[in-house]
Amino acid sequence: MEQVVARAPKGFGAQPEKYRYDVIFLNPPLTAEAAIAKVAMKAGVDQAHAGAGVLYFSRLISKASQSKLSRVASLPIYKSMTIRNWRTTTTLLQMLTAGDAAG
Repeated sequence: MEQVVARAPKGFGAQPEKYRYDVIFLNPPLTAEAAIAKVAMKAGVDQAHAGAGVLYFSRLISKASQSKLSRVASLPIYKSMTIRNWRTTTTLLQMLTAGDAAG
């Protein structure tokens, strides 16, 4: 989880008032390269970046209804992924690191 957060693209999560940020966690054998090729994006609305075992996905809030992210649920690869928003991802990391410090 630390690496997922640390390796996020520069500026990812930095403008929550403008963008919604999601991390798409991929289960092997699905790779980020294969997933990004299948996930549709609307120009000017959606952006995706491949990471190590994840896709970093952002969408413009003002045009969120035009985002294609919701269509990913209809893809066969959806069974091999879990989507969490950026806040949940960073909160989980905090919880995990707090647990490490306590234990």
